[in-house]
Amino acid sequence: MEPSDEEIIWGSRLRQIRKSMGLTQDPISEGSGTGQSHLSSMELGKKAIQMRVLAFYVRKYGANINWLLTGEGEMFLPSAGQTAPRLVGQRPATGGIIEEMQTEIEALRGRLDKLENIK
Repeated sequence: MEPSDEEIIWGSRLRQIRKSMGLTQDPISEGSGTGQSHLSSMELGKKAIQMRVLAFYVRKYGANINWLLTGEGEMFLPSAGQTAPRLVGQRPATGGIIEEMQTEIEALRGRLDKLENIK
């Protein structure tokens, strides 16, 4: 599947998050269950973004899904007075985060469509 324009931007933001924490692609690919070469292709906008990778960034590192998808807000969400990079190594929450993210993505795509129609 070819990446959409949004996914190309999202890949760039995933790379920004990873680099801001001083991480290589290895811990991301291992933790998200995505091959390193596939992760690299997603970051470079050559492959479509996998929801499990977005979910991994949100759960593991406290990435702000709104920032990932729209560029609005802070890169990381604070949690209990800590910034996300300090959360590395803590066990992520489980649950329906992927489903929630898919719903949010659809809502944001709808908002983007409306904005494009205004122009």
